[in-house]
Amino acid sequence: MPQLGTFARRSSARASPWDDPAPVRHELFGAERLEQHAESLATAQAVTPRPARVPTLRSRLEDDAVALRAAYTSNAAGAAAGGVVPAAEWLLDNDHVIVAQIDEVRADLPAGYYRQLPKLAGGPLAGYPRVLGLVWAYVAHTDSRLDV
Repeated sequence: MPQLGTFARRSSARASPWDDPAPVRHELFGAERLEQHAESLATAQAVTPRPARVPTLRSRLEDDAVALRAAYTSNAAGAAAGGVVPAAEWLLDNDHVIVAQIDEVRADLPAGYYRQLPKLAGGPLAGYPRVLGLVWAYVAHTDSRLDV
């Protein structure tokens, strides 16, 4: 099976994709190579009508929303006390965008829709929607550069 990126190198096939705190990174691809890789993933990644039980992406979203709120609160206190690093400043300045995006995902990806998505049959992302495998590979092979 073609590599998903960083996650594909993990040792346990049943480990959660969220267990590794390392960034999702792998060899950088140009547009042509990225297209070839997407085609190979489309061929290699089988889906199943009976996916493995895994935590939903919605539960991950809720966990991340709580962590982001805690980071915002902590950084706001730091800013009030005399300053924060640029990344924290970005978080403070863009909190409204982050909250809006979380709300949009909650509204646009309800559980019923999530259940309809084809789920991967095997590999490190078994049980998760096939689109997650494609996005994971895209992020890994573009150094997280998302550009329309």
